[in-house]
Amino acid sequence: MFTARMFHSAVSWIAHECQMITISVDYRRPPEHPFPTPLLDVHYTVLWAQLNAQKLGIDPSKVVLMGDSSGGNLAAAATTLHRDDLELDKHSFPGIKAQVLIYPVMQSYNYQTGSYIGKDLENLRKYVSYYIAGDLSITEEAGNPDRYNGVPAYWSAVVDKTVSGKELEVKRSLTASPGNLDNVYCFPLLDEDPSGLPPTHVLALTRDAIRDDAAHYADWLRHSGVQVEYEEESQANHGFMFLYGTDECALRHLKNLAKFVWNRLE
Repeated sequence: MFTARMFHSAVSWIAHECQMITISVDYRRPPEHPFPTPLLDVHYTVLWAQLNAQKLGIDPSKVVLMGDSSGGNLAAAATTLHRDDLELDKHSFPGIKAQVLIYPVMQSYNYQTGSYIGKDLENLRKYVSYYIAGDLSITEEAGNPDRYNGVPAYWSAVVDKTVSGKELEVKRSLTASPGNLDNVYCFPLLDEDPSGLPPTHVLALTRDAIRDDAAHYADWLRHSGVQVEYEEESQANHGFMFLYGTDECALRHLKNLAKFVWNRLE
């Protein structure tokens, strides 16, 4: 299981390149700590940083959330939760400045889009079940649209309504589904109105099963008026950003996201 320490080198590189302070969240993980614990660990860390901005030497209005894979999911979900938390004093806890999502896990509604076809999804389904339920009880529900009675808003707006030859009824509202598979804080692609989210940089991988979700999220944000930078890499595999020290492709993308962050913090 990945830990914050494993990302220290890349995070330190970004801190140096952007001349900023970075904080890595070693959040508690499933199955011992299912949703919402990992998300709340990130959310409360953000609030702690903003509350202690003077001690940390940071500007609380210039917080950028960043993550890859499941960390990309948590970065997007924490940004959404921060926007929606009505108990926050926006003077002390201003909105997130930007988010950087690196091949993020964004939904578990439908695994029948093009990038999922032909992929072995057993491990993904198991991870989703562990994250939501803490066990394997909803493995079959993950990614199976036949288990739902409704269609997420983003699907009707920016995604082809024909999935594997089946016409889906377009509905704007979500309906109850197993566990938290339809919870926007589990899967940010389900946000029915992302218009209040900050500028976003999304990196997707052509070979990745979850490629379509990253692309759909970028489209959904643009559709809602959010500024988006979208990149897609065709010559890399999931997790390749670890290799920035030896892989020119990884280094190029790391420089691109650092440039995006720098431009938002100026």
